[in-house]
Amino acid sequence: MEAGDEAAVALWKRFRELSIEKYKDTYARLNIKYDVYSGESQVSKEAMDTVSKLMKEKGVSEESDGALIVDFLKQGAKKLGKAIVQKKDGTSLYLTRDIGAAMERYEKYKFDKMIYVVATQQDLHLQQLFKILDLLGFDWAKKCLHVNFGMVLGMSTRKGTVVFLDDILQEAKERMHDVMRKNEDKYSQVEDPEYIADTVGRTGVMIQDMSGKRYFPLHCYHSVNRSSWQQDQQLQVRDGPHDLVRGRHGSIPSIRTRPSLQHHAQS
Repeated sequence: MEAGDEAAVALWKRFRELSIEKYKDTYARLNIKYDVYSGESQVSKEAMDTVSKLMKEKGVSEESDGALIVDFLKQGAKKLGKAIVQKKDGTSLYLTRDIGAAMERYEKYKFDKMIYVVATQQDLHLQQLFKILDLLGFDWAKKCLHVNFGMVLGMSTRKGTVVFLDDILQEAKERMHDVMRKNEDKYSQVEDPEYIADTVGRTGVMIQDMSGKRYFPLHCYHSVNRSSWQQDQQLQVRDGPHDLVRGRHGSIPSIRTRPSLQHHAQS
């Protein structure tokens, strides 16, 4: 792709488009919408060439066994170690493209703050990125912030132990629907049980996810028959924080219609 192979680039674009369409469908279920989908893979070759030139001119990078590296020890940041910014064959790496992406985003948005929401495994990578931006003399480097989060442990695409969000949401919906059916009298009064089951199920997943420490890892347990991503907690529907939040939310309409509140509103 970096060599400009048209077939490879076209295939990548097709996979990217399909992936984004799937992201949009999943995010829509959670009432999430993004204005722009962009990434380091879209950074122009011109931007990466500019990055390489700047790092050389400012003495940030140096050659090592044919590759270009940044030795942070020489830059007064011993804990950041060394980072490769260009391979021996001239190809760029994530770090190089992230530098180019940051430069392009500042040129386009002139942002007040740019927040990277990335897993804790990339703490060092982001620290190196921000340090290089600072060494390159960009005043806006201090406007970059990393908000990390714990990874889901036990997932591996190679081992086939990945649990997809769509599957979790679907399971939450099905479990909630099963619970609703247990009370036939109330179930018969529900106008759209499919919608209600989906909404309450999604709520349970979201509340559980946000109730923990964001930087703590989550554990994924996988069995031969079914994957379970903390499902007993994710999908519990009674006697937990999910029930409390849903109850409070459900009571808001009745509170707003109380005569006393209406009187104050009219006053």
